Amino acid sequence: MWLALVFFCTSNDVMSCQSYANADELYLTENACIINVVSASLYITSEYQPMYIKPSCIKLGNTA
Repeated sequence: MWLALVFFCTSNDVMSCQSYANADELYLTENACIINVVSASLYITSEYQPMYIKPSCIKLGNTA
């Protein structure tokens, strides 16, 4: 299983940083997770114009 996670900051102040994890929908494959995390990153970029954004997929357990 894979967890989609996006970390972003809207300024250089650490207090502007946020994380988004799609914990309600885990993915069976890394590719499915990447598709979701790229889509979320594009949305965040268009809505918040972040100074920094780090999308990632995290492997959970040994079944992935």
